Amino acid sequence: MPANQFANRNWDGRQQNNSKNAVHHIFLVRHGQYDMDESKYTPSSLTEEDFILNDEFCILTDLGKEQAGYTGKYLKAILEKEGLSGYRLYSSDSTRAVETAQIINHNFNVKHYKDSILREGFPCHREPFPIKPNPEEAFDESVRFLACARKFIHRPEVDQAGRIRGVENDGITHSVDILVCHGNMIRFLAAYALQISFEGWLNFFVGHGSVTRISIDSEGKVDLKFLGSTGFMPVEKVTG
Repeated sequence: MPANQFANRNWDGRQQNNSKNAVHHIFLVRHGQYDMDESKYTPSSLTEEDFILNDEFCILTDLGKEQAGYTGKYLKAILEKEGLSGYRLYSSDSTRAVETAQIINHNFNVKHYKDSILREGFPCHREPFPIKPNPEEAFDESVRFLACARKFIHRPEVDQAGRIRGVENDGITHSVDILVCHGNMIRFLAAYALQISFEGWLNFFVGHGSVTRISIDSEGKVDLKFLGSTGFMPVEKVTG
């Protein structure tokens, strides 16, 4: 690895001339286990391929709902322990992610924003991996994935008046975003935050209902606190 691999402190393009001590905490949550609702599949009106691709029919299983319940309680506990507040909750607009976010939100009761940019996809080939996506489709997806990373993965936000978004606690301004999305997106966002090769993204294991935590300070320093954590669930409830 080159010595200057992590030398770019302005990796997110948001370097600011301010001395305020602030941290942006991003919690990436994978949706719970899901299955196809085959009762909605009618061959006369929908091909099998269309059915599989239509996420409207991908709904959480009972286990998936349990997983989301564990995740919500875990997030609430860790945020309360650290005295963090002022959360923003986002999810992709895919059914399984929306369902997961709604269950998690039972613990927070905040506004739930749905954003299609967080949808699942296949942004680039995996190394080492013999199967590669269609180049045109991969390009379109890579553009979306990168736009998503730039939107959500960055140091604390500063407005035109120099105010930092968040809530102050012990002299540090904290902002918290919870993103409920999908395995490939979470892997990609983690790689982006660490400034490492995107081609290695699929080698990360991210289980259903797992939590990945990234914290970024005002100077652009990134801490990947944990990746794909499911230790808060009973072992028999963990699936991938």
